[in-house]
Amino acid sequence: MEELVARLAAQFGLTEGKTRGAIGVLLKLIEEHADPKDVALLLEKLPGAQALLDGAKSPQRPQGGGLFSSIAGALGGGGGLMATAADLQKQGVGLSQMRPFITAFAEQAEEKVGRDVVERIAASIPGLERYRA
Repeated sequence: MEELVARLAAQFGLTEGKTRGAIGVLLKLIEEHADPKDVALLLEKLPGAQALLDGAKSPQRPQGGGLFSSIAGALGGGGGLMATAADLQKQGVGLSQMRPFITAFAEQAEEKVGRDVVERIAASIPGLERYRA
């Protein structure tokens, strides 16, 4: 996981802490939508992923506003991709970086768990196809 964190941090100009947070945000989205068996496999094959997921679910995470949070709230609570986009922005991943960030994470996941598992995960998340390159 540390290699992935360092690579994504350098690629997207983020601190390693913000990169860990952004990966945790993606893992939280995956956990909310994907088959539990696929989630378990992903967490098993990506050492350190469980800690990042736990951090993303922690109540100590800063709560914030921002455009996406406002829109998500107006749409009835803010789960799914809208909330994820807002949380990614809080971690420093800008709108123009979201697609490449998600794609880079998915490519690493494919190396660990296989394309079929990643494709099942992606298909389980409504609207994700817009964010995959």
